[in-house]
Amino acid sequence: MSIKSILLHMAPDESRGERLAAAIQLARRFGAHLRVTYLTSPVGMPAAITGRGASAAYVAEAIAVAEERAAAILQEVEAACDAAGIEWEAEMAEGDHNEELAKRSVGADLVVIGESRALLPEDYIGLHRPDELLIRSACPVLIISKGWADRPIGTRILVALRDTHESSRAAHGALPFVTTAERVCALTDGSETSEPMVEWLRRHVPSAEHATVDSEGDVGPQILKRAAEMEADLLVMGAYGHSRWRQIVLGGVTDHVLREMDLPVLMSH
Repeated sequence: MSIKSILLHMAPDESRGERLAAAIQLARRFGAHLRVTYLTSPVGMPAAITGRGASAAYVAEAIAVAEERAAAILQEVEAACDAAGIEWEAEMAEGDHNEELAKRSVGADLVVIGESRALLPEDYIGLHRPDELLIRSACPVLIISKGWADRPIGTRILVALRDTHESSRAAHGALPFVTTAERVCALTDGSETSEPMVEWLRRHVPSAEHATVDSEGDVGPQILKRAAEMEADLLVMGAYGHSRWRQIVLGGVTDHVLREMDLPVLMSH
């Protein structure tokens, strides 16, 4: 198994350069084709604007501004990809970002997006939160944490393993990273049901370490603490092992990691 097709989410937010740099790094590492999808949201109509003429003028101006900005950003993409010498293509589309990326994920081995703790207005143009995409994507989703520009991804990997479909799917999707990493650690709850997954991982990476968390405690902080202790540059885990709504109401590991992540995270549902 290898990564030969990467789908990159681009939008006019402040973290787009970090995502682009990460995707290019991975395209070069795996010899993959990079498909850049620049997404704009449908133009909305402010409540203060009334009248058919005013509305039409506003929409036309907003579309022109969005297209001009898109053209400038796609020039950034072209310059960076050509300089890196990778195989790539770019497109511009309009619509719900999660929906459009999910549609295109069927033709990709990996989707690259940014984390979404948006503080500036322009950040809200992109994904508010990636939870919907995690559930709908046909392939693993790699979330690039803010501030990770020009840093390695996947040389020191923490793999959070549970005896669930989501965890197994994430671990299998991460094999191209895991089998070429310098250090790999499997993190489990120490139960007998997790042992087969640790054995499976060690068949691929005989040197893989094994650590455990206290399943009676708050698991999310323990995972991130362990990642920090081993100076991991990639966390691999399943997304939403329980109902998404149950996790939103009661809290859960996935939501905690998405809120507090400080390293790239590869997830699958």
